Amino acid sequence: MKKIIYLLIIFLPYYTFTQHNKWIYNGSASLNNIAGKEINKYKITGTCYSLEFSRWIYKSYNNVNDSQAVSGYNIACNYDIQSTEYNFDAYGNMKITVTAHNIPANATVKFTTTYNASTAIDINGFNPGDLFPPSTQGVAQEYLQPSTKIQSNDATIKSKAEELTANCALMTEAVDTIAKWVDGNIAYRDDGNSQDAVYVFTHPLSGAGGVGSGNCEGFTNLMIAMLRSVVIPSRFTGGRKIKAPYTMPTKYGTLPLGTKEALHATYEVYYPTLGWISGDAQSNLHFNTQDFISFYICPDPSDYDPISALFTGSHGSSFESLAEDIQTTTGNTENNYVYKDFSDFGGTVTEQQNMVAAYVGDEIIQSNDTWDSPDAYGSVQISGGATITVTSQVSARNFKVLDNSILIIDGGQLNLDPGFTFSVENGCKLIIRNNGVLSIDGGSIDIKKGAIFEFYNGGGILK
Repeated sequence: MKKIIYLLIIFLPYYTFTQHNKWIYNGSASLNNIAGKEINKYKITGTCYSLEFSRWIYKSYNNVNDSQAVSGYNIACNYDIQSTEYNFDAYGNMKITVTAHNIPANATVKFTTTYNASTAIDINGFNPGDLFPPSTQGVAQEYLQPSTKIQSNDATIKSKAEELTANCALMTEAVDTIAKWVDGNIAYRDDGNSQDAVYVFTHPLSGAGGVGSGNCEGFTNLMIAMLRSVVIPSRFTGGRKIKAPYTMPTKYGTLPLGTKEALHATYEVYYPTLGWISGDAQSNLHFNTQDFISFYICPDPSDYDPISALFTGSHGSSFESLAEDIQTTTGNTENNYVYKDFSDFGGTVTEQQNMVAAYVGDEIIQSNDTWDSPDAYGSVQISGGATITVTSQVSARNFKVLDNSILIIDGGQLNLDPGFTFSVENGCKLIIRNNGVLSIDGGSIDIKKGAIFEFYNGGGILK
């Protein structure tokens, strides 16, 4: 009998959380009692001999300004586990590989990852005296050299970094100056195009201002490329934002953050007197926020797949990855962050673009849910017959209701960002009731034939 093997590498995009109009500059925060639960599902078509599931393990670390403690890591499967392997790479990252067998034909296989974690941040008084350019003695050369997505030898990137840091005497001055420039001049973009440093640096987003655009991976790649071009050792960090709500004051009102789970990219800089210091090219300097947990560090993200699967089955059989199911819960999150206005950076990206662009990335929603707290989304697609009920203030870019799904605005308000489209497909239903509002501000509505609209008790559309 013929045997067929498929390798599925799931490059879950690092697209979450664009810039704020304020940056976190000082303060402290903590998040305890993180109970992680992540379910990865695969649909088998035909006969499966075995299914191998691999992922990087969230790691414990203790940097000067932030720390992360992880314990109790485990991966279970709804079918028999044949073997479990743990392997370290050259950078100290650990990958766990679980192989399941005795899987029935046409089954759905679920791998459930659980762990416990806590995070802590304290950046009060951070003021190292390391000189610029720094000593690089003892630093691995790969954290100083160009790489596939981090082209620190590009002439235009190097020239800009040298211009920005020409008068810097300390490392913190050089890092801060480059970080402010990246945040102020790169707009948020997540369109499936390249996120390498050169592409991000040279492809602006139409109507957003700035010189370039990218998602969180793109911001991070460019940040590292500029740092390395002026001999500052730096490296890529991959991880996940978890659901741990907190708020940030802005001129547009209080912005809810930490409200969604998604993969995210940050970076680390090496200080000779302190070691590796975390940073986020989109929101903060010198630390990672309490709602971020990391699973690997590397010189370049090109060869790092957060999650992968290897399928072995009979000829003609296949498998596909289904949507992740994240059920992580947390304890209380507290912070006393100090913010600095985005306008202080002197950037060319429009502040409004930075404010509204896809804080939590694009969402594909396939299960029932109630949105009962203020939130901000990128593009939203409701499908699979799901029912979403909105009872609070929610904003989004493009919004689609598909596959016989239902959207209910019950006393809440759904605000569409200017210039985008709200659409309801055939067989789907939009219900607005109890003074609920769908607000289309400069956008458009696309209603397909066969879609159903119902309005009750003062509900309506504001355009």
